[in-house]
Amino acid sequence: MQYENLEYSFVHRSFQEYFTAVYLRDSPFSVVRLFLQRNRSGSRENVLPMLMGMDRDRIEKEWSYDAINELHKAISGSDIEDRVIAVFQNYWVGMEFGIDASGDVIYLGVPESELFRKTSVLDYMYPVNEHYMWWLQDFASLAKCYQSYLQLSKEEGLPVETVERKEKDELRNDNNMAYRIPGSAITLETAKKTGLYDVAVYLINTVDRCRRDIIKRVESRDSFADNLFGDDNS
Repeated sequence: MQYENLEYSFVHRSFQEYFTAVYLRDSPFSVVRLFLQRNRSGSRENVLPMLMGMDRDRIEKEWSYDAINELHKAISGSDIEDRVIAVFQNYWVGMEFGIDASGDVIYLGVPESELFRKTSVLDYMYPVNEHYMWWLQDFASLAKCYQSYLQLSKEEGLPVETVERKEKDELRNDNNMAYRIPGSAITLETAKKTGLYDVAVYLINTVDRCRRDIIKRVESRDSFADNLFGDDNS
């Protein structure tokens, strides 16, 4: 730490992140839970990865296990096609994106839903790609899906809303437009025509894989503890 202008501050942000992770590790889980609820997918701070390295067992047992099961249940179905529709009904209920004057997608908004807000931190806890986002395999592919949907909306009258982007940047000007696709508008046929079907399947497969891994670790630890200390109910 350094002292300057009557204040102490960390010389480098990583020190602050490390000691934050240590504090959370040593805190009651109610404090950790609040931190997880306020964290968001795509965050680039290192507190969560550090905390996972220090306290993975407790976090997975007390939070990840329930969160991944809630997400899995919400996108369940009798077959993969039912599950794809469930993704857009329960998880991806709104898809916002921006188009510039030349028709190129310049930004992608995060999926809109209470479920996404509750579980989005899972993306960062268990990264599967460079974006730290389970719903985004790559920008170009998803951008193409949205462009395809926008074209279909003109040809077939599919619902699409023009929206005001809350966070503006230097790329935005009077010729840029922001749109929102309601998840309820995504039918199986529309999903396949636009490519959103493959995007949803990628998310489903990622959730299934991570869920299997988390359940296996949590149940393995519980079984080990029972064998080591004995089952009080026996």
